[in-house]
Amino acid sequence: MGGEAVVVEPLQGAAVVKVFGRCDMRLGEDLDGALRGLVEKGQRHVLVDLSESTAIDSTFIGILFGYTRRLISQGGALNICHIPFALRETFEILRVGDFIPIFPDRKEALASGGPGGDDGDADSAGNRPSNGG
Repeated sequence: MGGEAVVVEPLQGAAVVKVFGRCDMRLGEDLDGALRGLVEKGQRHVLVDLSESTAIDSTFIGILFGYTRRLISQGGALNICHIPFALRETFEILRVGDFIPIFPDRKEALASGGPGGDDGDADSAGNRPSNGG
């Protein structure tokens, strides 16, 4: 898929939101709309896949934090997977992994209890503890 887009797909009782392109204010509006629609339909477990993302700004991260709080308050969770190497430093500096569980890939997210699991011990680079978390 070329260009910038937010694509929602179902995955084992959760919803995966895959983001393509620059995660900025414009694409943030699309992310907000997608997440709002999922929450309004009762979806409580969301995995945001950033594998095709090329950059990220504070607006986009703010949206992720906002929906993380909202889903937790409703008994759900928002998790992140596949952070590209070029974006990891931003996530580390902002300590996003202290607030939102981050996984290296979808498989790891699901193995740990998946979106909605309470195993949020990954660091901001997606590294899991050696004891299995």
